Amino acid sequence: MRQERKILIVIPCKNEESTVETTLISLLQQDNCSLEIVLVDDGSTDSTAEIVERLATQYDNLTYQSTAFNKQRESGAGIARVVQYGLSKIDLSAYDYVAKFDADLEFPQGYMAACLEEFENDSRLGLVGGSCSIQTEDGTWTPENVTNHDHVRGALKMYRTEAFLDINGIVAATGWDTIDEHKLRYKNWKFKSIPTLYVKQFRETNAATDPQKMGRKIGLSLYNMRYNLLVVLVSIGKRAFVGNSRLPLMSMLSGYLSGHKNSKPRFLTKAESKVANEYRMSEYYKKLGFK
Repeated sequence: MRQERKILIVIPCKNEESTVETTLISLLQQDNCSLEIVLVDDGSTDSTAEIVERLATQYDNLTYQSTAFNKQRESGAGIARVVQYGLSKIDLSAYDYVAKFDADLEFPQGYMAACLEEFENDSRLGLVGGSCSIQTEDGTWTPENVTNHDHVRGALKMYRTEAFLDINGIVAATGWDTIDEHKLRYKNWKFKSIPTLYVKQFRETNAATDPQKMGRKIGLSLYNMRYNLLVVLVSIGKRAFVGNSRLPLMSMLSGYLSGHKNSKPRFLTKAESKVANEYRMSEYYKKLGFK
């Protein structure tokens, strides 16, 4: 039954010559699944294109695309825009599931089968993903500690196609990988992060390499999601003072206020944002011991 389920994987990529082959081979060698991979290259200047095109001659289910954007490596909205470009050329109705993965990952054998099992066990499960592990200085791999288990990392999104189409796909906006989950929740779809299904991630996140930039993006994402002031303040406070991946308070406030100052568009409707705010508040109450 699983072999009949068709999976489309879109991988946005820019200058990933050191990791892209590892990523692709770890997916192409997955058992018990039928998948097609489209790698969308956003103007790489290294040997990424040559590596992928060589692999494409060996694997019929791998396709290479190149965009005309050719911008500096971007995260967030930029990545979502590259994914949209790749998807615009594909008839999604031909696939049961559609995934967006990053190009700096190594998937364990059985990863795709584990995700398929989750989908097959719950017809209302719209999104599933594993967790990332990162390499420490002594060479060991340890679980990443940047997200809650009620969130599927943007690097590891795998959607039921029906659910993906129900929310009109992903938006090219900062915070797209949380906006999608709020839209799924509004449409009564479930999603699940599997905390013990680890994928190796080779590149550090912006939180580690550029906390100021990540702080501004987090702030703008809060604006994009139309969070109310209380949710914004709690979210910023948590990221500034709690946990291992703390971000600069003023950078987050600057990002949030930039949305208001420039009257930027928002990406949740008022009805969707009402559900999103209620969910966030309920989670805060639970953590304080209230039901």
